[in-house]
Amino acid sequence: MILFKPTLEILFKIKSTAGSLVITPVSWSRYAYTLAFFVLLGCIPSLLIGLTGIGNSNLSVALLAPVLAIGLYGSIRINYDLQWTYLWQTINSLSFSREEIVVEFLAPSTASKRILAVLFGINTRTIGEKMTLPTFALIGYEVIQEQIQNDLYYSLNAFFSVVDNGNEESAIEIPISPRLRKIEEINEFQEMISDYLPTENQ
Repeated sequence: MILFKPTLEILFKIKSTAGSLVITPVSWSRYAYTLAFFVLLGCIPSLLIGLTGIGNSNLSVALLAPVLAIGLYGSIRINYDLQWTYLWQTINSLSFSREEIVVEFLAPSTASKRILAVLFGINTRTIGEKMTLPTFALIGYEVIQEQIQNDLYYSLNAFFSVVDNGNEESAIEIPISPRLRKIEEINEFQEMISDYLPTENQ
């Protein structure tokens, strides 16, 4: 059930095929709409009992209590995790295959766009640079920790070997995962993409 899924599965659509893994964003507002629909639907039996006089008030309350508890749980997730995790992303989409890794970055957002995104779930994102890197150039990767405002976020950063115009070799570091609040979800994400990365870098 979507209400209890990990944040990664709520805010991203993960599509796996035999040769690739594609991860695309989903707005936190979808979760909010699903939660509202569930709560409204769950309130119907309790309201019918109360209005028709069938049974008693204790039965009505017993049916309503778990629905309200789930509504409270979902509201807490939205206000303290989902909308902020969605807001602080730097990546829009990711694609992994044995041949290449494609990272689609988000352009920096203005303060007004961030307010609209947080308060109303309006998609104010602008797609920025898109990088395509061959997997054979992958040197390694590591989990990094960032503090944004008062919250900790975790993500996976990869190191790639590149050659510049002067034929000089150097390394670049780019994120290859979303930012998430739980390191356990980053570890699960790392396992998910491991099949598409060179074995020696795992």
